Amino acid sequence: MGATRKLSLAFFIVVYCQFAHAAISPPSIEPTAPTTVDFIRTRITTAVCDTFTTLGSTDRELVVTGNVVAVTVRGSSFDDQALCNFPVRTYLYDIGNLALGNYRLALYRRFALDPARVDLVGTTNFTVSGISTPLATQVPATSTFAIASLCGLMLLAVFRTRKWS
Repeated sequence: MGATRKLSLAFFIVVYCQFAHAAISPPSIEPTAPTTVDFIRTRITTAVCDTFTTLGSTDRELVVTGNVVAVTVRGSSFDDQALCNFPVRTYLYDIGNLALGNYRLALYRRFALDPARVDLVGTTNFTVSGISTPLATQVPATSTFAIASLCGLMLLAVFRTRKWS
């Protein structure tokens, strides 16, 4: 490889790395149209210079105040470094069941290296609707065949007891 090619490659790497930036998708809700009986979770994807350092879907702070659901997770951001290449990763955080209403989800990141620093990562609005109960249907306890068989067995038992007496 010639000196010019090496220099061009080095220049490309330096210029490309300068454009590394934070990459966090806006939070979304699962299921997309929750009802009062659904278990709600939030989904968020991070990459490049941002990551969350949580251990699972329940490793978060959850505060529900009125119609605002605040989720705070531990994380890191290295957007000031020349080479930051965290892999693309999707996180799910449990929210739970909520009552009927319109809600605003606010997702915050508490920095692992500076716990006093908390940044708003993103927000989303969602509605929890009610679920309609199905109409009660009458379910027969037994079928016609079962009732006829039961009557037949009772008659057989009566005749056998008369025969022995």
